[in-house]
Amino acid sequence: MGLADKIEKDKSRERTFLWAYVFFTYFFVALTIYFINKETFRIIGYRQDYLGSQSTLTDRTFRLTGVPPRLQNRSAHQSRHREAAHWHGRDCVNLQKLEGAG
Repeated sequence: MGLADKIEKDKSRERTFLWAYVFFTYFFVALTIYFINKETFRIIGYRQDYLGSQSTLTDRTFRLTGVPPRLQNRSAHQSRHREAAHWHGRDCVNLQKLEGAG
């Protein structure tokens, strides 16, 4: 028994079907990514259409969080806003009209 007898014969030429595993793996991954992308953009389109169709006041209302406590006081905020509106006299008048209506 020589060394040549212990070395197995190279069988890579006999197993030509092994490339199919690599091909189908890449194909399946590409197909999965394609369909996930397609569905994601479809859902984004539906969501944008729905959100764009909202027109009532409650549909356009959003919740504002994280406001510092010093700005949560309505009267302090209004007086601060009036001081800032001093530079814009016309806007201050409009603000007072809106405050009177609300």
